[in-house]
Amino acid sequence: MSRSERGFVLLEALCAVTIVSLTIMLATALWHASIRQERQSELHFLVSRIAVSQMERIGEAQSIATVERTNELEIQGVSVEERLLVEREGQIYRVVLTYSWLEGGRTHAQTWATLHL
Repeated sequence: MSRSERGFVLLEALCAVTIVSLTIMLATALWHASIRQERQSELHFLVSRIAVSQMERIGEAQSIATVERTNELEIQGVSVEERLLVEREGQIYRVVLTYSWLEGGRTHAQTWATLHL
């Protein structure tokens, strides 16, 4: 093997190592992003389940009164603020549940509303 052929083989090997390294880095970044997205989706799902449960409890109540209340919940290590607002509008009560939390530098919120006779 001549000297120029050995240099070319070395260059090919360096290019191959670079391509493999970039591929591994990309795969790792995608894996981390998918884990983060899965965690956010699970948190949204759990907050939704809690909200539906709260709305069902309020709907089953025999009587309802005007109230504004804030609670702090801990869901999967994330602090979630639950705000309940019940306002009377004539013979109907408007019930609004808002959940908000900070995750990944962004504020997330879910709002649920219903009317109660």
